Amino acid sequence: MPSKGNVIKLLTISICLLFNRCIEPVEPQAIVEFENILVIDATITDELKQQKIVLSRTFSFEDEGSGPETNAQVTVVEDGQNEITFQEAS
Repeated sequence: MPSKGNVIKLLTISICLLFNRCIEPVEPQAIVEFENILVIDATITDELKQQKIVLSRTFSFEDEGSGPETNAQVTVVEDGQNEITFQEAS
């Protein structure tokens, strides 16, 4: 079992290291050109269950976010043969 003196020394060193850290803030560089890109978020499996595909757009840091894309026609082609058309859910 450590002695009381060793515990106090270890605690003192730990506190000094905790409050003596150097922090240098990094300012991110501004993006000159913003690209509005379609984002497709999906995991499609062969399970017999409802599959979920979410379509959205990229957004800049100044924006609050991007809502989902609507009225899209989504079709998945399986092995170049079977076409699976997805329906939009509310």
